[in-house]
Amino acid sequence: MNKGMNNNGMSKEVKEYILKGIVVLASLVVLLILVNLLYIHLSREFNDNYGNELEYERFLKSNFSEVQYIFFGTSHAIHGVNISMFNDSLDFARSGGRYVEDYYVLKKMTQSDVKIDRVVIEFDEHSFLSYDITESIIIKKLFAFTTFINTSEVKMICPQCGFPELVINRYLPVIGRGNELVDGMLDAIGVLHARSPSLNDWSQSTTKDQDGVIAWDRFDPQDRQPIGNTSLEYFLKILELAKENNISVVLIKYPVSPQYDAAIRNMSFDKHPFYDQLMQAVNQTLGDNYTLLDYQEIYYNQLDLLQDPHHLNDKGTWILSQKIYNDTHADSQLTQAAIANQTVQ
Repeated sequence: MNKGMNNNGMSKEVKEYILKGIVVLASLVVLLILVNLLYIHLSREFNDNYGNELEYERFLKSNFSEVQYIFFGTSHAIHGVNISMFNDSLDFARSGGRYVEDYYVLKKMTQSDVKIDRVVIEFDEHSFLSYDITESIIIKKLFAFTTFINTSEVKMICPQCGFPELVINRYLPVIGRGNELVDGMLDAIGVLHARSPSLNDWSQSTTKDQDGVIAWDRFDPQDRQPIGNTSLEYFLKILELAKENNISVVLIKYPVSPQYDAAIRNMSFDKHPFYDQLMQAVNQTLGDNYTLLDYQEIYYNQLDLLQDPHHLNDKGTWILSQKIYNDTHADSQLTQAAIANQTVQ
């Protein structure tokens, strides 16, 4: 018998080679896990897609016995509401936010034992445009959904997405989405800027008409229907969920400039039938048990409260936040610091 062979016919050298291979493979697996965890941590720091998850963590740590306001929306809501002015309230507004995300956040919130008084939902035109829930959007935002939605539900939203790919992207995002971290880092400055107080006075702009057109260039009537089916479906699901859980609904049209409105009209976009269709759907779902706050034109003659054609600056945010509080006849109270702040006029 060959001295280099054991009873199973395997040489000592082969056993050592296999053992080394196992050690190398295990080391690579451990390294992948560590890199993946680091990737997730950095992505949460730099990518605004994870804002909802971070806000939910803040809710869990806060030990709220009651949530007085939950704000949903896009950049209009971000710049329209200063959440520090509302006690025991949460801000889930995100730049480029979609109703499909908002629905699953609210669904998760209603599964807790905490009473929710009211949900405040952005009700602006661009929120309903037919942004398709494409595979690229799902993949990009998937990990940010992990607190609120399981992979099977994501598959229902995006039938064209491959299930294995969804699982890999969810649990090992560093493999398939390395560019997300790079993109997040590149966008970090813009995100921080978007959420930072802006003192810009747009009334001083000398290119207001041009600014208004640029702000609305996302809408192309050649490519999109004014009201997207997915957007409307999940908006109504939010209303139904609020109704089932006895949560008051507040719909808000946030302030814009006349130049922004003019740009919309110049794109042959008629707001009247657009909102008529939406209001019919709202009334069929809630009856008259909701509040609609139409602020779109309230600062037409106060452009110094805007930082661009359709976003409030810091001064405008403080003023509108107090107006939202007053107009909802809230039984909650503004924080004393906010009341005392001299920015509120």
